[in-house]
Amino acid sequence: SQNGTEDFFDNQIVLKPYSKNELARFSKEVLANELSFTELNILENRTSGNPAVAFELLKTYKTTRKDISSITLSNDFNDVIRKKIESLSTDSQSLLYKLSLTNFSLSAQIINMLTGFNNEKISILLSELISKGLLKEKNSGTETLFVISGIIRDEVLLMMDDVKSKEIHLEIARVLEFCDFEKYGIEIGRSYILAGEFQKGVSILIRKIDKNNQSLRDLEMKQYVGLFKDRLDEIEDINIK
Repeated sequence: SQNGTEDFFDNQIVLKPYSKNELARFSKEVLANELSFTELNILENRTSGNPAVAFELLKTYKTTRKDISSITLSNDFNDVIRKKIESLSTDSQSLLYKLSLTNFSLSAQIINMLTGFNNEKISILLSELISKGLLKEKNSGTETLFVISGIIRDEVLLMMDDVKSKEIHLEIARVLEFCDFEKYGIEIGRSYILAGEFQKGVSILIRKIDKNNQSLRDLEMKQYVGLFKDRLDEIEDINIK
């Protein structure tokens, strides 16, 4: 039932998110056999180690044996996630929307630039998202990154209309471009394209991937399937700026 799902989710999110090794052990307990390396990576990306979400996916996988990347959660479970998102404060919900539209983990510095809030305010918002199981904190070298799972991201995107999505993508592109073009070049190009500025986004991608001896068709196949839709033929007419 939905109440049972909600109780389980609430009970589990107080636990520290599982590391990859913990997720591997947990999946073996649920399935009675080990996931492949690829399946484990997909599980980690879709759940960010959230025990409740991982359990729901593994439970469905065990009964259907569908590809983990294509499993959809039950309506009850998605309703629970949506209620948690709707219960957030306005500022926390706005931050979650922005995190959901990026394609990588964000540092506190980037979050600060995306929101305009001071460090104390950002800390409060991040704590709210983490406490509700909607965000995972991850240490990476000298900085802390914040990761949103694929499952949560999918639900957020369903709640967002196209106009709002494009506004946020444009904001993300401009912030990342100002912050560090060399580091975030491909993400900047992607964000401009999804914001509706196709020519600018493609021109940035061309500049960036030429240095890596890639082609846009490689990028389309490997990282951003569907990003260019049916517009690859237009690319030859776009000047590199």
